[in-house]
Amino acid sequence: MYDQILKALFEANSCKTDKEEIAYLNGLKPSAQQLWDAYQNQAVKVSYADSNIRAAYLLRYFPPYTQLIQQVLLGVDRNALKTLNQTSIKACFFGAGPAPELYGFLRFLKRSHPRAKSVDAHLYDVSRDDWQFALEINRRTLIPQFWNSLRTLTVKFDIAKPRAIQLGGQVRGTLQLSDIVVFQNCLNEVPPSSRGVLRANLRQLVGAMKMGAILVVIERKGYAAVDTVLADIRGDVEASSTAVLLGKPNEARYFNCVSTYSTMPKILTDNLFLRKSSRTPPPPEESGLILGRDIKYRALIVAKKDKGSHGDSPQRAEDLPF
Repeated sequence: MYDQILKALFEANSCKTDKEEIAYLNGLKPSAQQLWDAYQNQAVKVSYADSNIRAAYLLRYFPPYTQLIQQVLLGVDRNALKTLNQTSIKACFFGAGPAPELYGFLRFLKRSHPRAKSVDAHLYDVSRDDWQFALEINRRTLIPQFWNSLRTLTVKFDIAKPRAIQLGGQVRGTLQLSDIVVFQNCLNEVPPSSRGVLRANLRQLVGAMKMGAILVVIERKGYAAVDTVLADIRGDVEASSTAVLLGKPNEARYFNCVSTYSTMPKILTDNLFLRKSSRTPPPPEESGLILGRDIKYRALIVAKKDKGSHGDSPQRAEDLPF
């Protein structure tokens, strides 16, 4: 994976010699540090309009982030994921960016649900236009190595906009047809002033999902406001007769990055990132270039109940928590 990403970046930046490639990677250090610094704040604010920021993201975060959704879904009882036991699957990914979670989801299907042959994926992101090149690397170079039938539609969409789900007719219609809805490592970028709106929109989103569909929310641990939103949604689900929790967000999870980072080409560890075992401490302005061993995260997994599984007496929509 790293080799394909590097090749695409080198070609896009006209790096034709070893010297030019090394100079390009060294030039990414300030952006990689800036991105890491941004993620250390409770209120994450990043401009993905900067091509160097996007490149740093692809090289550092994309590969391990393809693994998180695989780890989460492999831990769910197969019977609870029966909506994925079909030949054609419809999926929604919010805050997708270059969509490492799409890559990971397809890997999961290939491994655990071989009946699935085609996927229609809607990718929503407020920075959609900025991510087009990176997403093309994923869609046209990485995914085709193991998956043949994929159709994608990218949509510029802000989940923190008031009544985004309620008023977004196309989005709501897609949710009503989707088998799985995914958020991964994106809610921490919602402005603090919009957390209430986010929660309201997530409630609308779950309400719009069809019976039997799955919601997966994976977020890195350590963002208090995101933890609160996840806890609120958990409370809504526990009070609901139309949805059930398959995974609780208060349970901390870990993904060990060692095996993923062990495949990182030497040109990256020599000229951009630093391994944690390095004996020489980096200067303060490069402390964020050290590769960590673990990703600590939380996962909220919700299933909409099938028709008839919550009693025989019908309920009006306004009576439900969602």
